[in-house]
Amino acid sequence: MPLDLPASQIQLWPRGRLVAGVIGLLFVAYRRWRHSRLLRQMGQRKLNVARETLKPLLDTRRKAAISKGQAIDHTGSVVEVEDPTFTLDGTIFASVRGLPQRAIMRKTLCRVPHWPDDVIQGVGALFAAVPQPPLVDNRLTDFMLKECNFKMEHADGSFMDHISFCHDYCAEHYKGRSPRVLLLHSILGVATNIFPMETAKIPMLEELISTEEMKHVEVFPSFLRLLVAGLLLPELTGRLGSLEKLQKVSVRRVIDNKVVEIDADALWTQLNYQVIHMLDFLPVADWPSRTAEPTFQVFIELRSFLTAAGKLQAKVDLGSACSDKPQQEQLLASTASPWARIKRKMASRAVRNYSAEIGHDLECKFHWL
Repeated sequence: MPLDLPASQIQLWPRGRLVAGVIGLLFVAYRRWRHSRLLRQMGQRKLNVARETLKPLLDTRRKAAISKGQAIDHTGSVVEVEDPTFTLDGTIFASVRGLPQRAIMRKTLCRVPHWPDDVIQGVGALFAAVPQPPLVDNRLTDFMLKECNFKMEHADGSFMDHISFCHDYCAEHYKGRSPRVLLLHSILGVATNIFPMETAKIPMLEELISTEEMKHVEVFPSFLRLLVAGLLLPELTGRLGSLEKLQKVSVRRVIDNKVVEIDADALWTQLNYQVIHMLDFLPVADWPSRTAEPTFQVFIELRSFLTAAGKLQAKVDLGSACSDKPQQEQLLASTASPWARIKRKMASRAVRNYSAEIGHDLECKFHWL
């Protein structure tokens, strides 16, 4: 039945919808402008992907971690704002596939922290008291800058900032182990199938570092994938009471699928390198609501295992800026939520797919007495 309305009122409906639509678009545009302006005021993410020197620009979060030897929940001392212009394209995560996966990754990485001046000054004072890390051999830095490609944006800053942070943290909090391993940890492959160095240049790298360092550098990408895929810790955890019977572990090198082995002592060293590396992927703040993030889950699982096994050799404490110290058991329990399981399954599948694409076998063989 037709509506019995005056013609003038009927004619106004399309016009009213048009006006409402224009108002809506203007409102959205205003919100984006206001958000962008706030980001500019707070200081947007700065990329240093074209730097020609190996000098890290450590942000406040990284300085705090090195100063205290902690993974820190900065809730209460930092404000995070989403950068609406952030895109995965041009980063080491550009190859992430699937709309849900890309949306989750972007949501995780697009946050820009803003630190109050008093926090920056306080962390700066602590960091100034940290001894300078050892200088890196010029031959090695020349090789990295001229023979390799590290000019990619990382999760927070640039690739160079990331590897430099890992190196400097190791130098301060994992005494007796070479920090150069973490400077080079991604040179033979990133989890998203980016390879800063060509396979043909491996002999050149071997000439620049020790045999022990090379052993850890070449297996680092393999153990990282095994951890994220959930293929490493279950067997070790199941034999927690007899770890002294472990002789060696064999894995496949990511860059060329070559079988490589490390003995039990080297395994514990490698896993400590891995837990230090994971520090740089943790949420800046609001840990209780972000434990579902896969890298957070891997960090807590790995740290919990090393603690239980008495093998946490590096200083990697848990800290909080303004509240009670985070409890490892509570964090570990919270990673068992349904949403956490879903995200971890997605991350595991992604790693398996990346390895399958390049013919890399994610096998891990434990050799026990």
